Amino acid sequence: MDLADRLSRIEAKLVPRARMTFWIHYVSPGHLDRPVRRIWHGSQEWHRRDGESDEAFQLRAESEAVLQPGHSGLLMQME
Repeated sequence: MDLADRLSRIEAKLVPRARMTFWIHYVSPGHLDRPVRRIWHGSQEWHRRDGESDEAFQLRAESEAVLQPGHSGLLMQME
């Protein structure tokens, strides 16, 4: 059995990790409680809809975000 076969067998036994999301929220002094209006991940971008709550907006962006090949996590930035 060569190394490639051994690695393939090990990888087949691995349990896929759940997708992780890291949120970065940009704020400025005096505007800490300002609602989030825009979220982006790489070249993908979302804008908050009228009447949409913070939680609903984040869930929508996270569910629509596309993972980059070879990555298991999202880096979501918001302002």
